[in-house]
Order: sequence, then C-alpha cells, then structure tokens
Amino acid sequence: MKWFPKIIYSVGIRCTTEIAISQAQLKKFSSLLGSANMKIPSNINSMLLSNFNHFFNFKNHYYSRYNKDMKNLNSKYGHRTFIDNFDDPSNYHEASLPHHDLSQAEILGHFRRGIKRLEYIKMNKVEILFVYSVNEIEDRYRDAFNVRKINELFCEFHNQFNCSTIGLISTINSNHATIALSPPPLKSA
Repeated sequence: MKWFPKIIYSVGIRCTTEIAISQAQLKKFSSLLGSANMKIPSNINSMLLSNFNHFFNFKNHYYSRYNKDMKNLNSKYGHRTFIDNFDDPSNYHEASLPHHDLSQAEILGHFRRGIKRLEYIKMNKVEILFVYSVNEIEDRYRDAFNVRKINELFCEFHNQFNCSTIGLISTINSNHATIALSPPPLKSA
C-alpha cells in the first residue's frame, strides 16, 4: 500500500511554505512553525524534541511590544516574540516568531491548541508530511539548511509520527531549486 499524507504541515522557514500550502489549498489548519524563522535546523529540531516548550518558557522571551525603539516596526509589521538562545532581541527582523506575540492570551491559546493537535496526530499515527522551504533571497541563514541534514533530523520523528519530509531551497544564481524528500515510513503488514 502506498503512503500518502492526510496532512501537509509547514515548518517554515518564514511564511513562504505556509503561503504556498494555502494557495495550493492543501492547508487544513495553521502550523505552529508555519511563519516561524527558525534560522538553523537545530532550532527546528529543538522545538520538536521539546514538544514546543520554548514557546511556554516565558522567562526566556523578549517581546517587541515593550521595546520603544521598535514602536514604528511594531505598527508596520506587528509584534514579535524573541526566544532566548535563538534570537538577538535587538534585531526585529530576525525574531523566531515574527507574527506572534506570546504575551497575549489569545495567541498563547492558539499555540496550545496547535500542540494538542500535533499530539493527536502523533498519537493516532495520522499520515503527515512536514514541508519546509528556504528562500535564499531573503534568508541569510540558508547556507545552514542542507536539506539532507534537515531530513535526517526529521527522521528522528518517524517513530513518533507517521511522517515524511520534503525540503526546498531556492537559489539566486541558478534557475533550479534543491529538493530533498525523506522516505515515507514503512507500513507494517
């Protein structure tokens, strides 16, 4: 029997992947990392391995809403959450959570529901395809994103999730993209 995902789930990087999944009408619900700027593969891995505990460790958060120097940026682009050890709180455009202010109860509730949803998917072995893309034009961290390395990180989750992974890295100086697909999980007979 062929493996086919019931859910296509964006893990960033930034909004590019989430927007593409939505435009293709493949998005069933929002992803916790859909618009996240995880910058390097180990940040994604850390989020997944910790069951997103970084989102709820509030003593390690910095919020752009409380930075007077970011008032104009907040008005133009929205408030952001910076996560200690992932971000430089003085660099507005590099926040891990560029569209989410976790100091707000409504946003925090959205993230808690997202984690419950992923737990359900994991517990019930629902077929899920993790998708990420890195756009070289806007993401200076793209050199760290070796698609095979990220797929290896996600393979750790094959025992937890019934998943596969696909990655796309677009490049400026060529007319092609690098794509990597991890093998789908084997179904037991």
